Amino acid sequence: MNTLNYILSRSARNDLKELMRNRTSLDQIRLLDAENFPPFLYKYTSINQYSVLNLKTNNLTATIPTEFNDLYDSTMHFDTYNKKLKQIQNLNEKAREIGYNKIIDSEATKLLLKNSEEEDNFKLSYLSNGFRITSLSSSNQDIKMWSLYANNNKGICIEYGFRQDQNRISNFIYPVLYIDKPLDVTYICEDDKKLDLAVLSSVISKYKEWEYEREWRIVLYVGYQIKEKRVPIQNIPKPKCIYLGNKFLEYYQSCKKDRSEEGKNETKLLSDFLYYVKKMNISLKIAKPQIRSYVLEFEDIDVIDVIMS
Repeated sequence: MNTLNYILSRSARNDLKELMRNRTSLDQIRLLDAENFPPFLYKYTSINQYSVLNLKTNNLTATIPTEFNDLYDSTMHFDTYNKKLKQIQNLNEKAREIGYNKIIDSEATKLLLKNSEEEDNFKLSYLSNGFRITSLSSSNQDIKMWSLYANNNKGICIEYGFRQDQNRISNFIYPVLYIDKPLDVTYICEDDKKLDLAVLSSVISKYKEWEYEREWRIVLYVGYQIKEKRVPIQNIPKPKCIYLGNKFLEYYQSCKKDRSEEGKNETKLLSDFLYYVKKMNISLKIAKPQIRSYVLEFEDIDVIDVIMS
């Protein structure tokens, strides 16, 4: 079974359940079951040439993990250093038992351990470089996400329904599993048949400090020959709804008043986005903060009213 087929298989999800047992919560592990797949997933984004092009062409962009903002995203953690050290110690101990001096002396040990450490550092990110990932969320109401990924509340959040998607993109979608410490895959990789599991588990696990993102990922394997850091995922379902950040209208109006070249370019992008929404007859809502609450609510808004604002 090749890597792509493994990602699509039921075996991959069962293997992940077994591997992640006692490493994350049972509620997290249950997300791997098909019946717990969210009805809608959300893409937070600013309005830029790439997000507008993706909307117009019915695409999403899958990105190499090394481009993500989390330094440890999709990294594979090996400890061949300590494994090698133990092997050297055991070998020298056996040599002493039969009357020999150390088989591997201090200088050779130092060199072997240095090579092991360099190998661990190389593997940290290289083995996941054959993957391209699109990040989504199961929530459209997280105030941190609106700030971090939607241009400080001036951007948008796109709602997609993948359950009924005829292209079966949902088969490539995995929940991110949040863990306390890095997953050591040293011994998993001793079995060549489990290398795909080791990489996939690293690609969908993150430090628990990111848990607020409630992230789900479209996980594609493109191989190491593909050098492009970003590849398109085509024929994405039409958005069910698009949510505007609370500061979207204010930003749109300020761009229209800005007569600089930058202001004109930004106004054109925003206008292109709004006319796309109108043409495709997509529902539009805007975020509204609530009194005595940290929860966002959304109100319907007419795209024509936004264009004319």
